Amino acid sequence: VKWVEEYAQNDDNKKPLFLCEYCHAMGNGPGDLKDYWDVIYKYPKLMGACVWEWCD
Repeated sequence: VKWVEEYAQNDDNKKPLFLCEYCHAMGNGPGDLKDYWDVIYKYPKLMGACVWEWCD
C-alpha cells in the first residue's frame, strides 16, 4: 500500500496506475483491501485494481 501511495504522490509519474493481481485471496483471505482502496479513492491517478484469484 505504501508503494502505491508514493507512486500517486510523485508528480514525475504521469501515467495512471492500475493494480492487477493484488491481494491474493486463495486460502487465507486478504486483510488489506480497505487500506488499498482508501488510497485508490484518495488519488485520481489510481485507476483501480483486480484481486488475484478471488475464487478458485
